[in-house]
Amino acid sequence: MIDVTERAAAAVAQAEAAARRFNPEVRVRLIRTDAGVRFEFTDEPSEDDDTVPCETAMLYVEPGLEGTLDTGDHNVPVLVA
Repeated sequence: MIDVTERAAAAVAQAEAAARRFNPEVRVRLIRTDAGVRFEFTDEPSEDDDTVPCETAMLYVEPGLEGTLDTGDHNVPVLVA
């Protein structure tokens, strides 16, 4: 289960709105990396992704990620357990 701070929700909504100018089907997805987590753009969720509303956007979340999603400098995602 992912909780999203207001700052992270705003970052997701802003990124999605900007990307949708080029591709109206795009969404933001949160994925696991060696360094933590990162955002990527996708046209559709993976089969097991969770969906989390973020203001006017929808965030897809890779299965198994848990905690509170926040954003730091330059809207870099940070997942806090």
